[in-house]
Amino acid sequence: MINLESWTITGAKIIGYILGTIALLIITQRFFSRLIIKILDHKYKDQAKLEAKRKTILGVINNATRFIFIIIALLMILSEFNVNIAPLLAGAGVVGFAISFASQNLIKDFISGIFILIENQFEIGDKIQVGPPVNQEGEVVDFTLRKTIIKNDEGAIVFVSNSQISYLINKSKKINNDKGGL
Repeated sequence: MINLESWTITGAKIIGYILGTIALLIITQRFFSRLIIKILDHKYKDQAKLEAKRKTILGVINNATRFIFIIIALLMILSEFNVNIAPLLAGAGVVGFAISFASQNLIKDFISGIFILIENQFEIGDKIQVGPPVNQEGEVVDFTLRKTIIKNDEGAIVFVSNSQISYLINKSKKINNDKGGL
């Protein structure tokens, strides 16, 4: 016989987990949005550049927090159905370990891309020269956290993984001696 009271309590908990996850996502997105604006606001007087940097950084943060919160919520919901989540957590650890070895270069690309973005090393439209092992020069036509796309002097499009950029010369930016910076 079905115990209606038990199912009602379980359903209420599941709805609570879902609503709690949504609330946490909204709170963390607002928190990081305000934090990023405070960090970047004094660096960029151009509102369009500020907005572009903010969207890029927030996209990365929001995707990561969304993934983490949804996984946690799913595990909590599964535990409400008396599913033993310990083997799932152990399996996830092993799979995560294997994926981390397989995706080392991808992780390096993303970390390098984040530093390029935060340090404002170049922007779309800048003429740059990148060094070994790639050795390319041209105009930046696109940038993601994983790769930089350069149009070289011959008109060819070159895809450069951000982790492959060991040195970078930005030929579009000049040092402003009055302010001590770029």
